[in-house]
Amino acid sequence: MTKLKTKLPRYVFITKFGVYRFIRNIPKDLVAFVGKRCFYQVLGKDFKEALRNYSGALAEFDSLVASYRQEAPVRETVLAMVANEFGKEAYLRLALGDVDENLDFAL
Repeated sequence: MTKLKTKLPRYVFITKFGVYRFIRNIPKDLVAFVGKRCFYQVLGKDFKEALRNYSGALAEFDSLVASYRQEAPVRETVLAMVANEFGKEAYLRLALGDVDENLDFAL
């Protein structure tokens, strides 16, 4: 029995274990906000299942990017306000998500 060669949709890769994955790079300007460089989603273990799940994964990625594009300016504004009000150390801690009780209360 021979396997049919099928062309995979864009951004779809098959692992050595036979699992289809949707993989897209996060835009460089959003990597710091999202906290990761790539978006992965498992599409399934066979080609037909992967095709059924492909459009959902593509829509989810687009939604993720759109939400961060709208949120990024707000986050940068808040971080700038924290830097002005509390200093660079507080700014860096907030940017990393390391917020102590005093900074949390002040915000």
